Amino acid sequence: SEDKITKDDIKKALETLKDLGTGCYLKGEYVISVPVEMNNDAMELINIAEKYGYVTCPLMFAKFNWDEQRFERAMNELISEGLVWVDDQTGGPPHYYFASMWRN
Repeated sequence: SEDKITKDDIKKALETLKDLGTGCYLKGEYVISVPVEMNNDAMELINIAEKYGYVTCPLMFAKFNWDEQRFERAMNELISEGLVWVDDQTGGPPHYYFASMWRN
């Protein structure tokens, strides 16, 4: 019979990897693997994306009073690392999605 992998198994594995400096950690139901060091702006974007499923500049302005320049700088870094997908066909401001958080 196959052994099932439990959440505790995943937590133990991530704790072991943490010692190697891999940047992997558990956030709610997600395993986050960070190929670059995340700053506070990136973490705020991730938190909003986790709550709403996406991020927009007006949403970050409403929640944190971010200006467009701050939003663009943070998003461009994440886009260049391949962590974010941009949907500019929403009929409004572009929506930014974290591929690791796509929901069915």
